[in-house]
Amino acid sequence: MTAEQRQLVPVEAPAKRAMADDDEFERFLYLVTHDLRACFRALRTIPEWIREDLSGTTAPTDVHTHLDMLITQARRGDRMLLDLREFSRVGRLCGPIMVEPVRSIAERCWGNIGVPDEMSLDLSLAEGSVALPRDDATRLFSAILDNAVKHRAGNSGRVSVRCAEEGKKWLSIRIEDDGPGIEPQFRDKAFGLLTTLRPRDACEGSGVGLAIARRIVETAGGQIGLDDGPGGKGLSVCMTLPRMPVAVD
Repeated sequence: MTAEQRQLVPVEAPAKRAMADDDEFERFLYLVTHDLRACFRALRTIPEWIREDLSGTTAPTDVHTHLDMLITQARRGDRMLLDLREFSRVGRLCGPIMVEPVRSIAERCWGNIGVPDEMSLDLSLAEGSVALPRDDATRLFSAILDNAVKHRAGNSGRVSVRCAEEGKKWLSIRIEDDGPGIEPQFRDKAFGLLTTLRPRDACEGSGVGLAIARRIVETAGGQIGLDDGPGGKGLSVCMTLPRMPVAVD
């Protein structure tokens, strides 16, 4: 190839290469999590078979304790893989953008996450609509609401959703709870993938929920952050989302 011919070869922009690398990694992540789930299902099932084989025997108590520990860890691993798979789907396997009321999204997600009767959801100020793929809207609100339920203070709790228009294109949304909150110095860290701020024995979670939320919001061109809850108690997840489909660079 001559020097003149080499000049005619198009050079891919670094940003475009990085985007292609991200897409390839997300496809890889999706395939790996799909295959690994079969292994974790076996790790959950085989201890049950062993327990059945031991029934009627005088096996040491520690054996059953260790089997319970193995089942717990396998369940956590499977949950982590499911959440990572959801993370890989953001912006890829989500369908067309549609405009949907925030109240409808929140009600749908609240009904699907297994909320205890002692928890309540206030949607009296959840006025406005956002433009997101339906699947991503469900992932976003489910992740935030589920976090509020998991990290409630005690058996009961209250979550509220408030919206306010920001110009013609954007909707500001605050999802507030009355839980223990997150100290300011840990709020950026909370959005990290596979990051948990409490031991998993104290609060079950894969550390993927807020990472999913940030990815969805930023993919839509919006912003997301954490703040104190009402009166300085609890936590507020603050985000801006488009009210209508917008072009995102």
